[in-house]
Amino acid sequence: MIRSLTRQLEPEWDETSRLEAEALARYRTEVHSDGCGLHPAILDRSDVYKFEYVEEKCPACASRDKYRRMLAERDKKDAEVSKDMPARSPRRSDGRRILLRPVGADDATTPRNAAVADAPSSGPAKKSPARARMTKKKGG
Repeated sequence: MIRSLTRQLEPEWDETSRLEAEALARYRTEVHSDGCGLHPAILDRSDVYKFEYVEEKCPACASRDKYRRMLAERDKKDAEVSKDMPARSPRRSDGRRILLRPVGADDATTPRNAAVADAPSSGPAKKSPARARMTKKKGG
């Protein structure tokens, strides 16, 4: 015995969703995307809308920028020292990834990267308390 199963699929877009998507697409084409990011409907109403510049500072981004400057300074010093080294010699900057992570209360006493500029030029890096706990668990 052969059975056939038929399903009636719902359309991907209903009329309301389609109209909303078209309106959003039209809005996005009219916005000043390379400049202020505002729509002409707002810009044409200078009697109602007043504009001012607001400068905000993110402490996490400021910390990241400072850290990158310190690393760049250290890398410049390393490049001067290692300019006569062969290209295949490892450098401290090889494979570097910079990750920003919040420091919890248990990590607050041991900042991992507080003194990058004063870091020793060679030798193993110190493990964070969390990394040391992971190593202990893995090792037995």
